[in-house]
Amino acid sequence: MDVLIYNELANQKIVGLDKLIAYLQADNFKSAEVKKIQPNLYRAKLNRSDRILFSIYQYQQKNYILILEYLKNHDYQGSRFLNEDIQINEAEIPDVESIDEMEAQEQLVYINANNPNFVYLNKFISFDDVQQHIYKQYPPLVIIGSAGSGKTAILLEKMKQLEGQILYVTLSSFLVKNSRELYYSDQYYNDRQLVDFYSYQDFIESIAIPEHAFADIEFFRTWYKAHYKNSFNAHSIYEEFKGVLTGAMTDQAYLSEQDYLNLGIKQSIFSVEERSEVYRIFQHYLTELEKNNLSDLNILSFEYLQKVKPAYDYVVIDEVQDITAIQLYLILNSLSDKGLFLMCGDANQIVHPNFFSWAKVKSLFHRHEELHHGMEITHILQHNYRNAQRITEISNRVLLLKNARFGSIDKESHYLVQSNADIQGGVYFLKNRPDILHELDQKTAVSTQFAVIVMHEEQKKTAQRVFKTPLVFAIQEAKGLEYQNIILYNFVSQSAVHFTEICSEISLQDLQSDFVYARNKDKADKSLEIYKFYINALYVGLTRAMSNIYWVEQQDQHQIFHLLGMDQAAEVLDLQDQQSSLKEWQKEAQKLELQGKKEQAERIRREILKEESPNWVVLKDSELRHLEHRALQDKDKKSQLVLFEYAVVYQHQAYLIQLAKIGFKPAISVFNMRHEVVAHKAEQGILSKYYMNYQVKHPTALLKKIEKFGINHRNEFNQTPLMAAVWVGNAAFYQQLIQDGADVDLLDGQGLNVLQIALQRVTIQPKYAASLTDIAAHLPQDSIVLQISQRLFKLESHHAEYMIFQLMYVMSMIQGYQRFARYEKGFDSALLLQTLEKISGTLFAKKKLKRSYISSLLSKNETTGSDKYNKHLFIRTGHGQYLLNPELVIKVNGEWQPIYQSMNVQRVDFYMDEPEVPELANNQHWQDRLKQINQFNRNRTLAFFDVIGRKDGAKIETEL
Repeated sequence: MDVLIYNELANQKIVGLDKLIAYLQADNFKSAEVKKIQPNLYRAKLNRSDRILFSIYQYQQKNYILILEYLKNHDYQGSRFLNEDIQINEAEIPDVESIDEMEAQEQLVYINANNPNFVYLNKFISFDDVQQHIYKQYPPLVIIGSAGSGKTAILLEKMKQLEGQILYVTLSSFLVKNSRELYYSDQYYNDRQLVDFYSYQDFIESIAIPEHAFADIEFFRTWYKAHYKNSFNAHSIYEEFKGVLTGAMTDQAYLSEQDYLNLGIKQSIFSVEERSEVYRIFQHYLTELEKNNLSDLNILSFEYLQKVKPAYDYVVIDEVQDITAIQLYLILNSLSDKGLFLMCGDANQIVHPNFFSWAKVKSLFHRHEELHHGMEITHILQHNYRNAQRITEISNRVLLLKNARFGSIDKESHYLVQSNADIQGGVYFLKNRPDILHELDQKTAVSTQFAVIVMHEEQKKTAQRVFKTPLVFAIQEAKGLEYQNIILYNFVSQSAVHFTEICSEISLQDLQSDFVYARNKDKADKSLEIYKFYINALYVGLTRAMSNIYWVEQQDQHQIFHLLGMDQAAEVLDLQDQQSSLKEWQKEAQKLELQGKKEQAERIRREILKEESPNWVVLKDSELRHLEHRALQDKDKKSQLVLFEYAVVYQHQAYLIQLAKIGFKPAISVFNMRHEVVAHKAEQGILSKYYMNYQVKHPTALLKKIEKFGINHRNEFNQTPLMAAVWVGNAAFYQQLIQDGADVDLLDGQGLNVLQIALQRVTIQPKYAASLTDIAAHLPQDSIVLQISQRLFKLESHHAEYMIFQLMYVMSMIQGYQRFARYEKGFDSALLLQTLEKISGTLFAKKKLKRSYISSLLSKNETTGSDKYNKHLFIRTGHGQYLLNPELVIKVNGEWQPIYQSMNVQRVDFYMDEPEVPELANNQHWQDRLKQINQFNRNRTLAFFDVIGRKDGAKIETEL
């Protein structure tokens, strides 16, 4: 069997590895002492103490051994690919002696026979010869490639070779999240680097939080429609604003009117005669921004050139074609050494207005040679691993048409793609007839494998009247998506005039030859600038399909179909009924929500999953305030019980104290002699009443409720099923919900995500730690987005401080006030260590379980510390005592909130009156003593709020 080695191991000198590989290649598993640890994960013996982990995969009916990991001294606990809490007893695992016991079931997309190594980014990838050549290059590096060419994979793998401070930046927040998850998949960590994964907006905010919000395209559309509905095309105006008037230059925020009028013919979409009117609209737009307290991203980027400081050793820019020249220049100015950058993109996929071209990037480099030092840095990927062969063929013809009609703006944008996919696929050109449309709709409406794409947003309503599927996208929404099958609906017909111009004077013979790298000779012809959106949109629409295109057009005799080799539209559809399960639709809705496609996700939930609104009251916002009033002011007994149950679930001490003060006995019983909440008995009653279905192995009744109300519906306490499963510690059901597409990013009634819920439960319920073991490996550990001194930064899950911050955050909501106000203490290393020991393993490395280590992290990150990597997370309140820094601001659900406001510290016990004792009511000494105690409690409360911020303290003082 052929053997491939993980590239992270390739350069390590592992004694005995060559000999072991020889055994495996000869299928001599007995000599290699192979044992099967878990499905498709085997161990082989290097020597008495060291082990190798490997898996077996198949490519083109041939099996391959993939060597994953070197474990020194039986260190199964330190494995990336094994859960750290899994106990391995080698003596109890039977040997594997025959290849028949190891037949591969899992497939690889591609294996390069010339490359003995593979990379891992949540899946195994074998680089082809060109990819491997680029992978070995040193920055500066520009990678150009089509969708599915592997450019992002190369970019991320190159990052792993870099050392120091690294910035990964791209326009899309979804792409940032996805790339971060790929990079750190299976607990990858590189202690030689610190990586910031930022969207461009994150990057701007990391320099300085802007005074105003950004104006987006929706704001522009609404404004433009209100004032210039019958003027120029809105898309063209927006592109002119973003790519010509702003964004294109690095020496001024935007062009003066005279500079704009003096631009060359090829430098603007609009003619010289039209530009005065365009500039008048632009000036109106600037006035409108100021009136609405909004910022233009390009103009702000120019202003930030004065604020940005060299902070990074390397910069990595993904999908560079989506950003403007000024944005690119600002990013590159954050480099300590201006030439150490990597970027990738594809100018043929531009559907966002920015006037991008590789020629402009080259021009930027030419003006600022320090960015590349005169080196040849551009590399082109021409192989595609995503699209079927037939789709690649038709996409290439679109590129040939683009070149034949417009010449070549830049050589880098014009190359043909070669498909390395195993499937032929198909492009089916269909008559736009009612019977064909009806059949196509009937056979695809309930399948997650089919999506409909139209050219413009306003065409979606027409398409939605024809196709019942919720998966209908305008081309700008579709960028970044991929489906097995794409239906292109009236893509050309609705823009027939534009495509007629694109096809003018082009013959089939013009598409027979290879690319001609020459500019359009007619300088007065600005067709490329005007029509590039349409030809790029067609290319993007085609390449969203992995297997098949179903292309339906009203004007099926248009010249473009003749040029693309589709002369005759079919009158018959040969397609089997396609259906997807409800679970597959649940996953699709979740995926689209993560990508920001909320419209389509909501349609799935409403029309496919047919989710209903809960027929019970969810305690949040106004419902919770009404309950509070009925319970505490109206003294309604039923309301008091419900408020008590809510308070126990969330450890809401303020509610419990107020209920106790008005004599509600269950609330009185949860306080011990020190007035601390000990609600274990009350919690057991709530578990029996509300959470019984979450504690059984087969929650049939709960699954029916999920089917009816949705996988992310809320229970009475404002928890989703996923949150409730974590709250009770049902690991099996939690994992099932994750697989079914439950949203891991939602927050509960106190603003906590599922990881924070689990951590808080560990601190409250001693028995919970046992349940956490099986849940921990599946808990999302997303970045914590913070700001300090008006600058954004992210605390990543592999940072040593991450889990300490998370613990202090959830403990502060319950214990922070009490520890300071009652005992004049904060959190110390002993308390934190005690809790960290309960979650060690997947959530916190056991080797770091030392009080001295935790103390050093607290000290290194306190506000007065001078450490180079100080994140200013903590304030010291006493010797070895710390609280979270009240100057921190945290981003929750996309909104900035002061850290203690986000924790809602008013939910805890501000102070506890000593109980009245009726028989001492007339005892003056007792009354004086009670006043002293109450005043002390008030003073300590105010002292606490002084520490976390006087503004909150002042507010509490009025309540006291």
